Amino acid sequence: MGVENGPEHIVGNHPGDVNLCSLIKANTKFRNISIDTVCSDYEDGRHRPALLEKKYPAVKNLSLFLSQKQDIEEKVFEASNSGNFVLSLGGDHSIAFGTVSGMKKKHPNLAVVWVDAHADINTLASTNSGNLHGCAASFLLGLNEDTDFGNPMMKEKLDASQLGYIGLRDVEQCEKTILSKLHIHPNAVASAIDVEKHGILSSLRKVLHSIDPSNCRPIHLSFDIDALDPLEAPATGTPVPAGLSLREGIIICEELYNTGRLVSMDLVEVNISIAQNQQEAERTKSAAQALILSALGQKYL
Repeated sequence: MGVENGPEHIVGNHPGDVNLCSLIKANTKFRNISIDTVCSDYEDGRHRPALLEKKYPAVKNLSLFLSQKQDIEEKVFEASNSGNFVLSLGGDHSIAFGTVSGMKKKHPNLAVVWVDAHADINTLASTNSGNLHGCAASFLLGLNEDTDFGNPMMKEKLDASQLGYIGLRDVEQCEKTILSKLHIHPNAVASAIDVEKHGILSSLRKVLHSIDPSNCRPIHLSFDIDALDPLEAPATGTPVPAGLSLREGIIICEELYNTGRLVSMDLVEVNISIAQNQQEAERTKSAAQALILSALGQKYL
């Protein structure tokens, strides 16, 4: 959903791009790589009833979002159920509704590390922008079950104790209220300021201990490129100053890989079309590929 051609640029399908599959094969243990796609341009014959748009007129592409969620969930579950590590490339962060749901179907006790400048926990009722990428976490937590799609869409609802945040620095007041009502433990949230004060390793370990105290849960990493400082990854739609360094992002990915329990990853919100120049485009693509390689156990020697 959204952020057209972001995955193509990350994978390296454009002239002059560095091919991601070649990088993975050369620098990690992964050799057999298959690529599948979910398109967002099909006709609306499979969409949910128009009643949804009437109930939430400010929300954009809601029916398409729900249909695509099911497609993504099915493909992610199928890949995971075959024993594969699942890497999902966006597109915007709304894809996480499908990716996490698919992984949770395979791993009910899944722990989710959400690395992002934003909490993405607005509900359909609270969102001002109408952008569903700002609502992805609320769908995962079942906070929109008053709508008429309700429970059938939320069979794999995530418990708040399974969700941890790193890199937050732009959280709306209504989102703060939602987080407070969910009783998400303070240790499950490491803001960008927390990382600056306490260091990335300490911050990550605090979050992991909160959402996986017994060190036994499979882990899904959902990484929004805007968690990084705009100097590191400028080609993204909602950049926020004072973000994580690329090195800090890489450490998150490396440490999660080193747990031996990282089973899947999202990398989202790369938007090369808004880069001001080729240097910004290359910097953002390179950052995205570096994060992915680190999550896959990149060998340096």
